[in-house]
Amino acid sequence: MTGRLPSRRQAQTGRVTSTGTAARVVDAACPLRPGQPCTLCHPEAFLGPSDCPTVAIVMDDPELRAEVARLRRRHREETAP
Repeated sequence: MTGRLPSRRQAQTGRVTSTGTAARVVDAACPLRPGQPCTLCHPEAFLGPSDCPTVAIVMDDPELRAEVARLRRRHREETAP
């Protein structure tokens, strides 16, 4: 850790990286992995699915978009009470 102390907010949430900076945390669901949260797995995604290049590519392709919709339907059916 550098000589900087974490901010009060970082200390409260425990979201501090080894360099003392705040870790990126998003409270959004991944549209490509039904039932899973967005993990900011793409290095160019900073805000979540809204600026994820992978999500943009998939949603722009009609066949991939249809496959994602099929996976979401299947996930809903499997997790329905």
